[in-house]
Amino acid sequence: MAKIEDLIGEIADSRLREEIAREVAALKKQKKVDLLDPHNAGLPDAVGKAVGLARYAEKHGDFFDRIELIVVAPNGHIKRLNVNREAIREKVKTVTSTPHLEALFEGQT
Repeated sequence: MAKIEDLIGEIADSRLREEIAREVAALKKQKKVDLLDPHNAGLPDAVGKAVGLARYAEKHGDFFDRIELIVVAPNGHIKRLNVNREAIREKVKTVTSTPHLEALFEGQT
């Protein structure tokens, strides 16, 4: 939505600009969908996919409520990283190895 908001800012007619801005704000408040990615941190491409999803959330997160990486631990517990939350997203974007990603799921970093 950031691009739309940038374009709205370029509208010269203040009445039209304000009306469109109000409509966009109303759209952003409507029910959103979740993007849930079942994840296997042990696969060779897991780090790249995690970082890619975090970057996707950075650009398109306004369209979603949650954007989550999900793993099922060996004990059956489900662990989630909601990369649509800025603090988590910034950590995931720095992941460079499988142990680092696994540590995030364990809450160790």
